Amino acid sequence: MTPRASRWRFWGTASTEWRFAARMLQGLALGAASGPSTAALTGARTHRRPAQGGAGVHDGLGGRSRRAVSAGGLGLGPVLAGLLAEYAPARDVLPFAVEIALLVPAAGVIAAFPASRPGAGGRPRRPALPAAARTVFAAGGTSAFLAFAVTGLFLSLAPTCVATLSGSANLLLGGASVALMLLSSALAQLAGHGRPARALELLGLPLLATGLVGLALAGGLSSLALLLAATVIAGVGHGLALLGGLTAVHLAAPADRRAGVLSGFYVIVCLGVGAPVIGVGLLATVTGPLGAVQSFACAVAVLCLMALFIRTRVRA
Repeated sequence: MTPRASRWRFWGTASTEWRFAARMLQGLALGAASGPSTAALTGARTHRRPAQGGAGVHDGLGGRSRRAVSAGGLGLGPVLAGLLAEYAPARDVLPFAVEIALLVPAAGVIAAFPASRPGAGGRPRRPALPAAARTVFAAGGTSAFLAFAVTGLFLSLAPTCVATLSGSANLLLGGASVALMLLSSALAQLAGHGRPARALELLGLPLLATGLVGLALAGGLSSLALLLAATVIAGVGHGLALLGGLTAVHLAAPADRRAGVLSGFYVIVCLGVGAPVIGVGLLATVTGPLGAVQSFACAVAVLCLMALFIRTRVRA
């Protein structure tokens, strides 16, 4: 009920305080659902497959469809919202009303899921990290944090940058610019299916750094084409780095503690999404928007390269 309640808080009030409260409810709902749902969807199907250079994962049609639906939903959501807000009536209400309507059948499907541990009850538990999985978690969590730091930076800036460089305030165009990165990530995850986790991270991290450099240059050169190219490159890097980190953590987690481990993994992911937005905002008060974006992009690019160097020496 929490996701639906948060949408209702958006719908019917323009108060800034209510919007912050609704975002908090959305964050709580996302955090509560991400780890257990991932574990439930993959736990019964995933098995290890030997692969040269690291652990690979093969979870068949279930894994492919799960990634396609998850990343595809992230990418198509902004497009649908932009389409409704630009061309449909009640632009401040209709997108949220449509999402509420879509949550109803989704809640029914979740309610029909069999309990993974009969008799365990519905008590929430803290994310848990077994000692044996800590090295893998540190490596995979770092890749995921940086992947989502880059994503948070791009997604917070892309609509405004595209509107400025294109001279158009069309909301569908802004939504499409967000979707471009997320759909690039989805395609990269599908293409990387079954490959060794370490190899995915080693390929994804330099692509993230390249996308960030492209973002910094696009702002200085006022180039829309460069911005779109950087968005695609960063999206591919995000998909590969995230898939590698998630695969490694999933395989290292004991089956009976997988939901707790993955919940901890998604805590890192959420911190990665939020940190760049706050960091750029604070930096912009000192250097201005363009200087803040360029400085932050270069700093995160350096972190990606540092993580890449460390990952080449850690074979976890």
